[in-house]
Amino acid sequence: MKTHWNLPEIIDWRSLLLDQYKTLGLSEPEVMILFMANYCMQQGETLISPDLLALKMGYDYATIDRHLSGLMARGYLTLEEDDQQRLRTSLQGIQTLLIQQFLHTQTKRDTRSEETKSNESSLIARLEDEFARPLSFVELETVRFWFEEGYDTERILLALKKASEAKVKNIRYLDKILLEWQKQDEQRKEGYSTLSEQWRNDLEKTIEIANINWVDKHGK
Repeated sequence: MKTHWNLPEIIDWRSLLLDQYKTLGLSEPEVMILFMANYCMQQGETLISPDLLALKMGYDYATIDRHLSGLMARGYLTLEEDDQQRLRTSLQGIQTLLIQQFLHTQTKRDTRSEETKSNESSLIARLEDEFARPLSFVELETVRFWFEEGYDTERILLALKKASEAKVKNIRYLDKILLEWQKQDEQRKEGYSTLSEQWRNDLEKTIEIANINWVDKHGK
């Protein structure tokens, strides 16, 4: 018997996908195809075919068919029968995997000390007050990443002060300040730094993907 997670009521699965797609081994075209399949299903389509997606996206039939086959082979996108034995497309595979990873991550975070949790909550409140807006999902993940990496709260607040003095109020700017300081610390201790900006680059690419107008204007 299959376990069905009601993921959309917990968190936007698309945000989780943008955050985790590289870990899952997905390419950007595959992510866009999953998004478009979801869009078409919301519009009342039940069976998502390469022909349908080709009408709405900038990829040709062969490219879409190849990526769809890959998604189905990995169980991220499946075909199921409804009550009337008609085939319909399901995104339950990718959604179930995403929520399992999300819950696993949350469980790991719940084992942290109460002091760390309190410091994280206080910092998030301070950042939201400074930016005069709630932090996005990706920004919250960045803040949690700082604590998981052992960044000191005092140093983060110092980076916030530096960013405010430069009149730049966003998480990515703070992250770059913290990364540069960590590189300097490593260089002072070891004479060189092995720290990479790969995680930050992946995050920025994720944000860019989220802002792509991937619905073809003729398919709206």
